[in-house]
Amino acid sequence: MKSRSNLSLQSRLRQRGFTIVELLIVIVVIGILAAIVIVAYQGIQSRAQQSKIQADQNTLMKAISAAQIQTGGSLKDVVLDFWIGQDCSSLAPGTDLAALPRSNSCWTRYLTALDRISTAGGVNIRNMVDPWARPYWIDSNEAESSTNPCVKDNLAVYTVPSNSGSIMNFVQLPFVTPGCI
Repeated sequence: MKSRSNLSLQSRLRQRGFTIVELLIVIVVIGILAAIVIVAYQGIQSRAQQSKIQADQNTLMKAISAAQIQTGGSLKDVVLDFWIGQDCSSLAPGTDLAALPRSNSCWTRYLTALDRISTAGGVNIRNMVDPWARPYWIDSNEAESSTNPCVKDNLAVYTVPSNSGSIMNFVQLPFVTPGCI
């Protein structure tokens, strides 16, 4: 009888560990779960970036409208600049705008325009940047030309990766010039 209980005890002791197959199954399941989480996170991150862009553009539009109403002039008159994004757009394609020093003319024109809009409209949009820490693209076309003053002002975001020459999420601002629709 003693030998039988010793055998049963020995067989139980041998079955304590996991087999290689069991370990491989666990590793595969963990890998599948990790892949699902990564894909889900990337989708959430992309939607969050798009939401920030839309919210920022709405805030910029409201601040610009407030500044135009307060001053009675077009965006060009408020910021004293007809193409705020010119220095950023003229950089070599692929330039990382976020990595540029704030002393670069791309940034100084942008930050100066935001400061002037904030001061004129009473809405603080100073230092507003896109989700990748770059300036927004702003073109103040309205009333720029005496031959055609009815060209809308525009807002946009530079494409990702930081391609200084291309824009996306293009938004046109409403007219303030009398007679323009």
